[in-house]
Amino acid sequence: MISRVALPVLALAALCAARVCSAGEVVCFSPGEGKTCSQSSLQHVQFKAVVTEFIDPQQTTIGHSISRLMWREVLESISDLKDSGVILAYDARDQLRTMLEGRDYQTVLQRDYHNAAIRVANELGAQMTVWGAVLEHDGTLHVEPYLTLLPKGNDRWTKLQLQVEGSGSSPLSAEIANQRLSFAPLQTDRAHLFQHNWLTRCRLSAGCPEGIDVRNAPGNEAPVIGHVPVGSIVAGRDMHEQWVAIDRAGIDTATDTSAGAPGTGADSGPGYINVYHLEVVAPAVHVLSKAVRLRAQPSSNAAVLDVSAPAGATLETRGVQRAADDRLWYNVEVRGARGWVPPETVQRDYSFPVVHFIAGVYRYAGKDYGRAIQEFQRFIERGENTEDNVTLATAYQYLAASKVAAGGTDGIMAARNAMNDLQQASRQTPYDPSVYVMSSLIRLGTMSDAKGALMDLRRSLDLDSQNPTAITLLTSLSSIAEAHRTDAPLYGEDPRVFKAEVTSLRDRQNTQ
Repeated sequence: MISRVALPVLALAALCAARVCSAGEVVCFSPGEGKTCSQSSLQHVQFKAVVTEFIDPQQTTIGHSISRLMWREVLESISDLKDSGVILAYDARDQLRTMLEGRDYQTVLQRDYHNAAIRVANELGAQMTVWGAVLEHDGTLHVEPYLTLLPKGNDRWTKLQLQVEGSGSSPLSAEIANQRLSFAPLQTDRAHLFQHNWLTRCRLSAGCPEGIDVRNAPGNEAPVIGHVPVGSIVAGRDMHEQWVAIDRAGIDTATDTSAGAPGTGADSGPGYINVYHLEVVAPAVHVLSKAVRLRAQPSSNAAVLDVSAPAGATLETRGVQRAADDRLWYNVEVRGARGWVPPETVQRDYSFPVVHFIAGVYRYAGKDYGRAIQEFQRFIERGENTEDNVTLATAYQYLAASKVAAGGTDGIMAARNAMNDLQQASRQTPYDPSVYVMSSLIRLGTMSDAKGALMDLRRSLDLDSQNPTAITLLTSLSSIAEAHRTDAPLYGEDPRVFKAEVTSLRDRQNTQ
């Protein structure tokens, strides 16, 4: 059973079966003091984020639930990614209430709480921190997420690095400069966030021989009223702090994962399961680049139905089941027909669009560039009409970097697609020099386009003559031009012309 004593640190088992596991851990922290109750978390994990408890100015406890739901969604989004984890930092000492006393929550959010979140992330050795606030008005929740990226030293995950002709063994790099991002407020209601399916998983070191405990109230001291088998689907009705309310009827016989939910008795009242024993079932899946034929059962050997889920469609998930090979199949409905689709053909949609962005950064850092592309593309699709310009431009830069890093058999085509993404980024933030530095690097490293590369570099320095990445790239190009001793073309250009252009740009830079 989950401990009945409030522990300062609760370490969760990684999401492991036969698959690669990623880890989630919970620590308490004191926002007013900006420190954690634990000195170490997920030390074995190389790349990790911290999700801090969301500020709840109205003291409704919804911030407690929002942070846990987001933590679970981020954790599920990287469940197959090696050496990655997510830490949930919660306000065990109720310091947020003290911080908010008589003060505007936005002031606290942007200054004190942001600084506290950064200190906690640095203390725990994390590369990202997710923080924010939630307000409720006339039944509508307004969730304001923020993300701060914390690269350290020569970390590569906020950069694109390319081997460029003449640069020797050291690659040249362009940095994605925007590292403090605000995301469009999500306007939703409790039903949309919490009334969906969850998959039960045992998190106890001793196992769960009777199944997962279901209690009659949201608390460790509440009586256990029954059990749900591990691997079952339960239908969420609401969430109270870290407790998910489910339908009470039929809790001891919830074994049919294809049906979508156990007991549906409207008058039976809810039971409660700790969210630490639940995996989020994506409320919807997005079909990827090809139409997918539905199958009668969650197996590659099952009969193929005479109906397809079209490419680009977003489908509500009716159920989920883990197959013998540990893949998670999704039950969907297309034109009135129900069937199963395998995970590699679809992309999970999350309650919070920011999770797509975070998952994309994880994937980019883990060199899983194909999945990074999918996550950033989905974030842009969902947020193109709502997210602010800086956030969208940053997503486009990561998308471009992912495409170039992925390479493949047609690197030129990948580079051209990336250049289209950078054009979108420049439209969003036309005065951001980092966009043009990345464009310059891609032209040099993949397209042998010296004229275009120097034009982009000049534009970057016009916007910011002290931009360190642009200056470093210009210095490298100057050294390469000086060292080129043959008449062979350099980046598709006559080497003498290229050297003259670089010298002219550097002389102009030195006079500023």
